[in-house]
Amino acid sequence: MAVTLLALLIAMGIWIAIPPFPPSETLIDLPLSTLVAKFGPAADSPVPLHLPDTKSLVWTRSKGIAQWTLQANWKGERVNSHETPDSMSQTLDVAWVGLSL
Repeated sequence: MAVTLLALLIAMGIWIAIPPFPPSETLIDLPLSTLVAKFGPAADSPVPLHLPDTKSLVWTRSKGIAQWTLQANWKGERVNSHETPDSMSQTLDVAWVGLSL
């Protein structure tokens, strides 16, 4: 019984640790329109292809007790759907543990 529980916990940890998004390095050259087509509307933007005030967009995916976040950032004054991000990052948050990687 203990071995089964341990195996289940290890499998769950591995599943949580695998990001639901491709590596940021492979996404950095994609324009905003492609990112939205690939991941859907960003979590923080009601109009996904228009960034009037913000210079970043965030997509989230839940993995049970954890949440993965993909953030794309732009430095330009006016961002349009054909511009590629200046930087991208991914974060794993395990809220009940207070851990953010």
